[in-house]
Amino acid sequence: MSSQLRLGYNMRIQRPGIWYLNPYLNNIDPQRISQGNPNLDSEKSNNVNFNFSKFAQKFSINASLSYTFVNNAIERYTIIANFPESDPLSQYNGASYSTYGNMGKRQQVGLFLYGSWNPVPLFRIYMNGGLDYTNIDSKKALGLTKDGVAGRIFAGTQFNLPKDFRINLHGGYFSPWIQLQGKQSPFYFAGLNISKDFLKKKLSVSLGAQNPFWKTMKMESTTTGEGFVDRSTTWRHAREFRLSISYRFGTMKGQIKKVRRGISMMTPKAEEKAIQVVENKECKQLSYIYEISNKEVVS
Repeated sequence: MSSQLRLGYNMRIQRPGIWYLNPYLNNIDPQRISQGNPNLDSEKSNNVNFNFSKFAQKFSINASLSYTFVNNAIERYTIIANFPESDPLSQYNGASYSTYGNMGKRQQVGLFLYGSWNPVPLFRIYMNGGLDYTNIDSKKALGLTKDGVAGRIFAGTQFNLPKDFRINLHGGYFSPWIQLQGKQSPFYFAGLNISKDFLKKKLSVSLGAQNPFWKTMKMESTTTGEGFVDRSTTWRHAREFRLSISYRFGTMKGQIKKVRRGISMMTPKAEEKAIQVVENKECKQLSYIYEISNKEVVS
């Protein structure tokens, strides 16, 4: 059993993606127009992180507490269009107009937990989740502030059965994340995967189902600003089935012999790990993935 404590700091520059910068005007719905902002500056985020890890033969635990702050946070915002008559966009005055800007400060305190338990070789259960408190301050730009707590959790279990059968069950939940003006529905999912190895584990066949118990998922979004409330509802396709076939080929005996000569002074466990690294690195894998999905769209 071993434990580890770490304290770290990092500064990250987050450059805006193409959809944030693209000035193309999306006016498919003349009452809801949007476009990117090519004048955005990159975000500079500062992060302090405290991490604790504990590893044992049958279980492992990881926990971290972090604090992140950004002074020029990029946020999406919406206003009622009121452009000067000389501006080509003035034809949309009175409609909702959405874009992106470096709107102010964002602070976030996050707690993350991960655990894995392997009581017997045939069974493993794992879980990870987190909570984040977020505060967004855009008083100078929009006169708005927003704060709140958001969380997520993911859990699963795997059964390693005789004759190289494996069964995996998993599911997760994400609460609405904190936005300056908006609020969205929570997101959840569940899945099942059954796989089997053939030909001395060279051939693997896997059959999976994602969200098999519900066909569609209702997503609601609300945006609130000065003088308006904008609500929208979208139905997303949720159910999906997948068949995956993969074949591993290659000759590894010569490589493994070389590794054995080079690691003769290692412990048996370290030697076994080194051989596995070479096998995973050198062996080529050919995969064919077939997805059988219900393509029906509900609007």
